[in-house]
Amino acid sequence: MPISHSGNPQKATKITIQIIVLGLISGVLIFGVIAFIISKDKVPAGNSVMTYLAVGGCAMMLFMSGVVSRIVASAAIKQAKNKLSFADDILAEEQKQTLLNIYQIKTIIEYAMLEGPVFLALVSYMAEKNMMSIVAAIMLLTVMLLKFPFSSRIDSWIEYELEMIPMNRE
Repeated sequence: MPISHSGNPQKATKITIQIIVLGLISGVLIFGVIAFIISKDKVPAGNSVMTYLAVGGCAMMLFMSGVVSRIVASAAIKQAKNKLSFADDILAEEQKQTLLNIYQIKTIIEYAMLEGPVFLALVSYMAEKNMMSIVAAIMLLTVMLLKFPFSSRIDSWIEYELEMIPMNRE
């Protein structure tokens, strides 16, 4: 059943974005608890190759998640530019809904790119019990929590993009 918020599709979309993000974060948290419990009595391995790969992957994907999500959002905005133009027949609510849909795609991509390396770091911890893996996982999880798409953050992004559209006309 679709989320309905008194006929306000923007509110429903914002809630959907938040639910998706919470699902991605909670999956990582649950797996982290399981990884920690399973590895509780394990002796640390001497070889930490997997740990170094996981930590490097976490650092790389932290950077790449921001870059790729911005590229995707920019391309989607450019593609939707005609719809987002400030013609009289286009309502402001339609413009905001279009940008909200782009924000949803951008956010899912960004969080998915952060979630994968966290899982890799946790699997690395399970295999080698090197604390660097846990530190990397906690750092990325912290980034995920700090970037949580609160309604005000979503609104700010949409308002900024609406201001930028007339400046970027070709």
